[in-house]
Amino acid sequence: MAIYVRGKYYNDINSIYGMHYPSVSDARILFSAWQEDCILVTNNIKDFMLLPILNYSPEVESLYDPINNWYVNVGELALRKIMSDSEFEAMFSELNEMIES
Repeated sequence: MAIYVRGKYYNDINSIYGMHYPSVSDARILFSAWQEDCILVTNNIKDFMLLPILNYSPEVESLYDPINNWYVNVGELALRKIMSDSEFEAMFSELNEMIES
């Protein structure tokens, strides 16, 4: 999912951090934070930019930058574009199905 979002929406994401592909261990941390509805506090924001997208709302504070002392999110317009993308929607649905099974 991160590869798809970064490839298609990199310029739309409102972030000074950019967006990288998470490593396997970072992806596990990201997934756990999302699944358990936790706030992720990290200096390595660029590898976790998918988390605010998965939370589906610009109001949800899920990624915190302790260096700058603020929550990081994706711009509302970018979030709407991503969430209305049928390919992303299919990946998101598949992810939810894997969790439920």
